[in-house]
Amino acid sequence: MKEGLPAPNKIFWLLKKRKDLIVVVAFTAFVGVIRLPYLGYQSFWYDEAIQVLAAQGIINDGYPFLPSGFLYRRGLLCSYSMAFFFTVFGINEFSARIGSLIFSVLTLPLIYFLGKDLGDKRAGAMGTVIVALSPWAVGWARTARMYAQFQFFSLLTVYFFYKIYVARNQPRHPLKYNILLIISFLCAVFSHELALTLILSLFVSLLFARGISGIKYRSIVIGAVVAGLAGFLFFFVELGLKMPVFQFQLSWLIHDFLSAYKVFFKIYPVLSFLMVIGALVLFVSKDRNLLYLYSNFLVPLNSTPIVTTVTTRGHLSGQHLFFLLPIFVLASCFVLLQLVNRTSEFVTKRISEIISHLNREKVKKTTTWIILAVVIFPSVSNLYVRILIPYSDVSLTEAFSYYQPGHRNPDIEIEDWKGSPGDIRGACEFIEQRYQNGDAIISTQHVSVYYYLQEIISERNVNLFFLRQRSEKEDYYLNSTIIDSLDELNETLYRHKRTWIIVDGHFKIFVEPDVRDFVLENTRLVYEDQEDYLLVYLWP
Repeated sequence: MKEGLPAPNKIFWLLKKRKDLIVVVAFTAFVGVIRLPYLGYQSFWYDEAIQVLAAQGIINDGYPFLPSGFLYRRGLLCSYSMAFFFTVFGINEFSARIGSLIFSVLTLPLIYFLGKDLGDKRAGAMGTVIVALSPWAVGWARTARMYAQFQFFSLLTVYFFYKIYVARNQPRHPLKYNILLIISFLCAVFSHELALTLILSLFVSLLFARGISGIKYRSIVIGAVVAGLAGFLFFFVELGLKMPVFQFQLSWLIHDFLSAYKVFFKIYPVLSFLMVIGALVLFVSKDRNLLYLYSNFLVPLNSTPIVTTVTTRGHLSGQHLFFLLPIFVLASCFVLLQLVNRTSEFVTKRISEIISHLNREKVKKTTTWIILAVVIFPSVSNLYVRILIPYSDVSLTEAFSYYQPGHRNPDIEIEDWKGSPGDIRGACEFIEQRYQNGDAIISTQHVSVYYYLQEIISERNVNLFFLRQRSEKEDYYLNSTIIDSLDELNETLYRHKRTWIIVDGHFKIFVEPDVRDFVLENTRLVYEDQEDYLLVYLWP
């Protein structure tokens, strides 16, 4: 602070100096406040319930043991942070999701400061606003899974790496900054194993920025140590999850490569187009900062399908690529602003030729704001998308629907299903009030059903079955019996006095047709969610 100034002037000088920080903090707090209401309204869907049961296992045993006794290692950091919030707020939907909300909100200032350090705080500001209003981001901010947390730590790793190794004219950073970088990266790995794709992307970006001669020996040693440790963690997670490693399916890989690009194009077609233009700009200008963003977007984007195929996690989906959203938006905003600057200069020059007495700088600034307000922001925020791309179903206003009670999971896309597991909590309460000793329960959402009915299941030794095509030999989560054939269904039904069958959108997709037909023709519909595809049948 400057000495000799009167107290009011000192305060004014300090506020002016910290103006950016104050605005970013205020915007971040505002977004956090408007995302908070109705956080616990929606029932847990399948993957959420798994994470919640793992957190319950931590509270009970100190480790993320599921009811089957299986040690759930995926998203370890998420499970432990969720267990912490359970001890503070109790075990409920709100406390399970508050961690995701916090990490999603903390990502916003990180986007701004990364954009600012890369040389254009306008891009940082625009990227922050776009991500804050993104339905994709809002949806995962209100979900009890590790993806918002993973996004934060992966972006923090990219930010620290840039500050320490890539930024020009940076003083030599002490060891503690490297330790912070390593901690951030390990937090990303313990959030999701796809953080391993950052090893290659950071190395490529460093290679582009410094060249082979510019990569110092110390950086290579630190990188080798971190890569070795991350590799060990990868095998620990994979083997712990009992997933086969190094199984390659070419058809899946080709499908997932195309899907990876389709995910971003479908949600942000205009920004995706700008990314293509940016690639051409890079080819001509070789802008280091823009190249850093492209390296840390394209390398993980193309590595993720390989990881998901090798580990046989199923096809790639939007949740696997969500951690790349801030970098994708930042890179496209950088390209966008370069185009806006050149357009403004061109328009200003033409206007000045016609009206010579106008202030050229003011004309340029006015033109820039008109282009941003009328053309650019509505385009990148998808307000024009439905007109230009009829099959697109994303708009800016859709983001605000996620602030309402019935928010949806943005990555679930099943025909005739609105993207929500429905009111499983309500269905389970319906069954609990009418349950009789000896009844069995069959469900396509068996983990969620277990969470909401775990008290009567454990007290009355209820038989819970999983209705789905058998993709695995056993149910690692609950040790429940998997039913995937009509014979198995009949055997289960006739072995119990009554059987409740709870089905959601998976019923149409992942259940054998003859099993589905039998349920529809031989059971009674006793409960129906009016908003979503969630039904409860009773046999006989």
